[in-house]
Amino acid sequence: FGIWLWRLWRALRREGTTILWNTIGAGMGAGLGLGVWRGLVAWLAGSVTPGFLGFVHLIYGLILGAALGAGISLGKVLRLNKTAFAGDTFPAITPGWLVVLTGGLGFGLGYTWIFVLNGGVLLSSNLLVVGMGVLAGIGLSTVLAHPMVSASHVRAKELWLRSGTAGMIFGLIQLLLGTPAGRSLAIAYPEQAFRADFTRFASSGFVQSLMDGIPAWPGLLSVLDAALVGVVLTGGISAGVLFARRMLEKISGDE
Repeated sequence: FGIWLWRLWRALRREGTTILWNTIGAGMGAGLGLGVWRGLVAWLAGSVTPGFLGFVHLIYGLILGAALGAGISLGKVLRLNKTAFAGDTFPAITPGWLVVLTGGLGFGLGYTWIFVLNGGVLLSSNLLVVGMGVLAGIGLSTVLAHPMVSASHVRAKELWLRSGTAGMIFGLIQLLLGTPAGRSLAIAYPEQAFRADFTRFASSGFVQSLMDGIPAWPGLLSVLDAALVGVVLTGGISAGVLFARRMLEKISGDE
């Protein structure tokens, strides 16, 4: 065990810069993506405070992205694979289940913190919502683990595929676990929010007639919103990590 701790300490020292930049990049990308999306939805609903809601979710995105990025990076280090330690470079390696698990647990911890900040203090009575977040984190980690630990840049076609997969995972979690229980992912709008906000603020006659003609529209929008949150997080984190990677490569090249 002592030898393992010594090797782990050496690995953390070697990978410290990479972990830091992955964490910052993933946090910035997720924060900007989620903040813009939430502000846009609030604006479409006619809210008088879309900027404030966007800023709040920017903070939430920072927490989630940083937690996921740190978890995936730490998972790579915990494998203690010598091919993973190449200074500040990004070697092409297969992520493995440990990287996916640590990334998902990191996201789950950040998600639980956000859930508490949103008022979900009694976690014992809201374990379903917490579990939904952990499942969403594992799904997102599965989608993003490989590009975050490999040297290859994500191509546009691959990014669309990964984003669509994450969106499908988030949407299914909301549809199968959240909607039947009348609950929602903490970072997605529940059915009750869509019913209240869009009914109160909708000024368009077309929107109002659409809402009147489709009784199930709040639930459908809730599932769609959860799916789009998965897409936004995937795109934002991918862009943020790519930016951080290029900055690190530039700094390493200058040195």
